[in-house]
Amino acid sequence: MQFSFQGVSYNHSPKTIETAESSTEAKFRGKVYNVRRPVVSRTSQGRNLKYRGISY
Repeated sequence: MQFSFQGVSYNHSPKTIETAESSTEAKFRGKVYNVRRPVVSRTSQGRNLKYRGISY
């Protein structure tokens, strides 16, 4: 999907994460639900980050 923000165009490609239900329960606004956890933990990948034109 093509987006534009303040004159800069970029593509949005959402990543999907495979999850599995766990035995942990959570409660939010009175509703109880099971927490889902990622099947495979992600490792940090090197990225070229840039903020206001400065790489870091």
